[in-house]
Amino acid sequence: MTKPFLLIFVLSFSFVGIFDFHGISAEEAGGAITVGTCVLGQCASIYGDIITFLNASDYALVYYNISTGGAPIDTGVYAGGYYSAVYEDTITFLVWFSAEMGFYDISTGISTYVTHPLGYPFDSYDFFLWAFYFPSRVLSVYGDVVAFYDCTGIWYYNIATGNFTQIADVGEGVSVYGGIIAFSEGGVIKYYNTTTGVTTNTGLTGTCPSIGGNIIAYRSGSAIVYYNLTSETATNTGQMGEGPYVYGRGGPYATIAYSTSDIIMMYDVFTENVTDTGETGIAPSVGSRGIVFVTPDTEHWTVKYLPCNCRWLDSLIHTKAHLKIMW
Repeated sequence: MTKPFLLIFVLSFSFVGIFDFHGISAEEAGGAITVGTCVLGQCASIYGDIITFLNASDYALVYYNISTGGAPIDTGVYAGGYYSAVYEDTITFLVWFSAEMGFYDISTGISTYVTHPLGYPFDSYDFFLWAFYFPSRVLSVYGDVVAFYDCTGIWYYNIATGNFTQIADVGEGVSVYGGIIAFSEGGVIKYYNTTTGVTTNTGLTGTCPSIGGNIIAYRSGSAIVYYNLTSETATNTGQMGEGPYVYGRGGPYATIAYSTSDIIMMYDVFTENVTDTGETGIAPSVGSRGIVFVTPDTEHWTVKYLPCNCRWLDSLIHTKAHLKIMW
């Protein structure tokens, strides 16, 4: 009887994890924390304890450590007002009026650079393009894959091989997870497999894609929709908003953050529960420690961080794996 009892116990724990996985309101969290100010029209990025963005005062690359707190750390690296994205200990960024993409190592404080294969600088033409499609992500990093788009098309850079690959001549919005790059081309959601080199056209109308696991969240008209790569089905959440960002490992174990009338919201894919965080902001990004977003102002944009219990997702995945082993 030991094994059945143990199985029931773990199943019970697993379902508790499922139903407790949700965003929390600002009141529950004690309110969002103001991290700093970023350049107008920018998004902040979060991974683990690290939040990164470009400083409003000097266009320098800065990062904030959630665990240690305090003021954002100025790297002294000039990025010129373009986007940055963090993955593990590395912050990737694009350099203003330069054809360079930079990589800042948080542990060593050293920056390295690679050059756009066409040699075209990231300039005002790109800025206007990015501003037009905001809050679609310009830059996304996962593992060795760095995806980005500019006036020359949609590209990815493989950190391990040092190679650039163009996957579309035109398009907007990029998001990468596990070697799959989601993007929008001509207002249609597509995704590219970096292993096979195959692009899949979902045929779905949408913009501002974000991928997590096997889920692509995107905006279709004013609706927040998600597409399951495994079942090849699209689900309308019934929520209106913009700038969706999905966090999770796929299937039902995912949550989608977005903004509705400049209020940060969260949608749980498994329970279909919607959480109004009560925080004013746009362009949310989600990590295991919480949500980071920006609040627009006339002079600069304010970067804020709202703690949430997204760690439940990782606990749930580990619990399921443990369950399989015992069974």
